[in-house]
Amino acid sequence: MFTLAFTGDVMLGRLVNERLRDMQPEEVWGDVLPHLAQADLRIVNLECALTAHQQPWTRTEKMFHFRADPEAVHVLQAAHIDACTLANNHILDYEEQGLRDTLRMLDASGIRHAGAGANATEAVAPTILEVHGESPCRVALLSYTDNEPDFSATAKHPGTNYLEVSLQHETLARIANDIAQARAQGADLVVFSNHWGANFVERPSAEFRSFARRVIELGADIYHGHSAHICQGIEIYRGKPILYDTGNFIDDYAIHPKLRNDRSCLFKLMFEQGKLCGIELLPVSLSVAHVALARGKEFDAISTRMEMLCAEFGTRLMRSDDRLVWQLWVQPIDATLGRSVELTGLSGLWWFAEKTVGAACWNVRFQLFQTVTPDPKRSLLFSQKYCEAAPLVRSTNLKPSRIASSHRGPL
Repeated sequence: MFTLAFTGDVMLGRLVNERLRDMQPEEVWGDVLPHLAQADLRIVNLECALTAHQQPWTRTEKMFHFRADPEAVHVLQAAHIDACTLANNHILDYEEQGLRDTLRMLDASGIRHAGAGANATEAVAPTILEVHGESPCRVALLSYTDNEPDFSATAKHPGTNYLEVSLQHETLARIANDIAQARAQGADLVVFSNHWGANFVERPSAEFRSFARRVIELGADIYHGHSAHICQGIEIYRGKPILYDTGNFIDDYAIHPKLRNDRSCLFKLMFEQGKLCGIELLPVSLSVAHVALARGKEFDAISTRMEMLCAEFGTRLMRSDDRLVWQLWVQPIDATLGRSVELTGLSGLWWFAEKTVGAACWNVRFQLFQTVTPDPKRSLLFSQKYCEAAPLVRSTNLKPSRIASSHRGPL
């Protein structure tokens, strides 16, 4: 099994940049740092330019300009950030020179990036990340934005990978081609990261939901959304996670009194043999240039909100110590007597298997999810509609003593 960690916006400019001059880089991450270290890959949206260039973008009207000193890259290094998405509405706040400086600093620091480049070809190109160890995997990161069309890269000019949120054929064909290119480079998993929509939107619109689902249908494995400055709900669609918005993570922003953009989460996705098997959300509290695990009333407030928003998509989260958890679940019901066994994990969908006895029923269940094919000899009943989306159930800890139990718990 391997874990991918995602955050929303990491903005190192303005007051954060000033504070960094009197801080150690690791102090920014506080007690969240060990949780980032536990992941196999860490991906953030870098919401500022890393540059000493002082001239802000003036070609079109812009209210905010975010710039951090080049040395701020040490903050990313302290958390062992593996990759940054750069397709957003601030990466060219200090013109093309600011973007070039940012790319140079990230490259020199060994931090991969996607979503912006010296030209359109570089901006659209995926970056390939490697998961090593017992569960090796090649992860492709694609980065897009529908913000600031004037930042868009062209054949001859630097900029971002601009993409409208649209279900038009041309847009979908481009997405399909980009995903196919990532697969051609050997990607086992494809992350579609999108800086989309307006600020302080608590729920994605019907158009955005349709778009994200279509991206999954076109072959993406993870949809990583950001831009709203607040976390939105998670949907498990065809067995694949849609993180509609991952909120803020490091910033100096004014706090919305109702929507509380100083409350966020670290999103951790667990995969087994390329299939989603678990999600963990670690609620965090933000202050200027600092993120910390949420505790007490802060933890309760963030958890209650995320439980509500995720439940609206059929994604049921459970509290476990300092985090919220989604897992594949199994509920055995007296299988030794040949009665039915129910499985869940796909946004509340239920799977049924009958006429299996003893420990063999666990083997059948595992085989069903592995091959996604019915076994007529076992009289398996299941919903073909969602058959292709079934995640792989792990085969660990499958003991006959649990078959007759009424215990509900993860495999």
